[in-house]
Amino acid sequence: MKPHSCTPAENIKPIKSLPSDSMSPQVANSLKRIRNWVFAAPSRVTKIATGEGIAGTRAAPTQSGNNDTSIGGRLDHGETYEKDGKR
Repeated sequence: MKPHSCTPAENIKPIKSLPSDSMSPQVANSLKRIRNWVFAAPSRVTKIATGEGIAGTRAAPTQSGNNDTSIGGRLDHGETYEKDGKR
């Protein structure tokens, strides 16, 4: 079995746009602000991409300053699943 390999943060490209035709403008704007916050620092991308954190805890943005008010949403860590021996 091969060891788990993660994609380096520099290889992860942000999406250009969100399909806002199927969601409210408020949700679309909140998702854009979360995306911008995460991609503002390579360490944030790496932290989220590698799955550091306990399921149900906050992944982004950090709970400091006015992040909750200015971004309007948050990203939580999910559960880790294995399929065919892969995480």
